[in-house]
Amino acid sequence: MATSNTNDPLGHGLIEQRLSQIPSFLLGMLEDIFPALSSSILDAQSFIITGIGSSEAHARYLTLLINLYTDRQALFIGFTGFTRLTTRFRSNQMLILFSQGLSPNAQMILKYGQENFSHILVFTSMNDEQMKRKCSWIDKEKIETIQFPLNDEYTTLIRVIGPACGFLAVILFVQRFTNIHLIEKAKLQTTLIKNTSSSLLSGYSILQQAMIEDKNQQFSRGPFHLILSSPLIDVCQNLLYKFVEGLYWSSPTVHDYLQFAHGPFQQLRSLTDRSTAIVCLVDSSNLLDVELEHRLRQMIDECNKQQQLVHIYTLYLSSSSIIYSIFELEMVFNQLIFEIMCKRQCQQIDWPGKGQDQPLYAFSG
Repeated sequence: MATSNTNDPLGHGLIEQRLSQIPSFLLGMLEDIFPALSSSILDAQSFIITGIGSSEAHARYLTLLINLYTDRQALFIGFTGFTRLTTRFRSNQMLILFSQGLSPNAQMILKYGQENFSHILVFTSMNDEQMKRKCSWIDKEKIETIQFPLNDEYTTLIRVIGPACGFLAVILFVQRFTNIHLIEKAKLQTTLIKNTSSSLLSGYSILQQAMIEDKNQQFSRGPFHLILSSPLIDVCQNLLYKFVEGLYWSSPTVHDYLQFAHGPFQQLRSLTDRSTAIVCLVDSSNLLDVELEHRLRQMIDECNKQQQLVHIYTLYLSSSSIIYSIFELEMVFNQLIFEIMCKRQCQQIDWPGKGQDQPLYAFSG
């Protein structure tokens, strides 16, 4: 096992530094000139998009924005799907891969892509020289890249800069395909500054204290229920990884408000021997969100009349657009996870299982 930095043995100082750098990296990306795209990309009408780990959220976010804001079509496919579905890809479809550091699993997709697609776009933090060293077999005639920070964010298990910057790279890419102005610097800056002090968010301090106390392990081993609406529920994968990689907690189970009444609630009612936590995310400007959260509380209050086992917590978000709410989620939960991480002394340098994941992590086809 690697030896930790004696000045920062848990990696918390490094993570805190990176968290403070997120706004400057994001605002800097808005100032930079977005790389020119080839005609192969600009003329493409259909995209197959993929990513794994925290990059899955970027891939799903791009799929969502292309389908929402452009006249093109996009489909997300998970990594293992490519070995079964390659014969179904059409000649006019383009592959888009997200991988911050081109993991061996991602290299497998690049190999498949070179064999089955005429053109590939890779969103990554690696520069061309690093990619060539890591994948000497890359066909540069077929592959284009869009780079986003941070180039080397692997000292700790959890990453915070890459996930945030990857979302902005997606927005800037989609901006090239639509006349709608998707993001404004001043509004993004307001979102970032406002959520740097997450304690101002309604419901934050109550949830923070409950997670730190973690009575009966209702959060850490629950797993707890995370309830939110579309479209955020479609792109919240990285939010789950923050709990898994940052705190080593069981991944929350995710439900849409209406979906919660179709099985999850009934399963919850069957648990009569332990506490359970529910965390609701509410767009405070969306009357439907507010109404559904109120109705969910009615259901839980009725349950708790018999036995106080279900604890419900609500965070009210202020960003209504999927363009800005994704950054609000990043900032709020980065801060929440970091505070709990410090309280629980979670080891982020020599993390549990370090080096023991190679049979799967190092698989490259």
